[in-house]
Amino acid sequence: MSAECKEDILLHQEQTADQLNAESWDERWQQGRHGFHLQHIHTLLEPHVDLLVNGRKEIKILFPMCGKSLDMKWLADQGHKVTGVEFSETAIKTFFEEHCIDYTTHSIEGINDCVLYKSKDESIQIYQCDIFNIKSSVLGQFDAVWDRGAFSAIMVKERQKYSEIMLSLMNPNTRYLLVTVDYDVTVTSAPPYAVPAEIVKDFFDEKCNVELIKEKDSIREFWIKKGHKYWTEMLFLITLKT
Repeated sequence: MSAECKEDILLHQEQTADQLNAESWDERWQQGRHGFHLQHIHTLLEPHVDLLVNGRKEIKILFPMCGKSLDMKWLADQGHKVTGVEFSETAIKTFFEEHCIDYTTHSIEGINDCVLYKSKDESIQIYQCDIFNIKSSVLGQFDAVWDRGAFSAIMVKERQKYSEIMLSLMNPNTRYLLVTVDYDVTVTSAPPYAVPAEIVKDFFDEKCNVELIKEKDSIREFWIKKGHKYWTEMLFLITLKT
């Protein structure tokens, strides 16, 4: 992809896409408008979970903008320690209620307007706060990150700050699996935003190894009706350079 083409994509997204902030996503959860939530384990996680875990046991896994993802329960059931970050109280409470998980809540110092929801067995904890307020001094660093769609959901102007936060939460052995989508932005350009490989590399390549693991045709009837001819999900493995 040429630099000119990449600039055209970014400009088109900034000018035409719905600009959704944390409050907007929370409103969608409250109204039940969460078609982005999957009713199954993500099809790029299950066959590639070994890339994330890498033979390790009881590792700390971060889920940015986690919603009520079934992937959290799936990985926690394998013995890992799951930490989610989610702005919507509705999404968090629904997650625990749907899985019949008892939880406690705790106020968190050091992060603005933050409440921690923690399962009683401490296998799953979710910070209710804005993703851009989290700090490694409070959350610590993680052995793995499963980013199913957060990077594709944030506004274009927020990508630099987001990538810096993610890097601050990584240690030398962190394995970060990132899922993005690519499509024709001239058809529609609403979240999830199109994030081709070149854009991922723009934000992570300086300090990280970025490897494209899998491309998968994931077009659904919903996107076909919008006029899309292709909808490609991409899975990247991101690790810190040594």
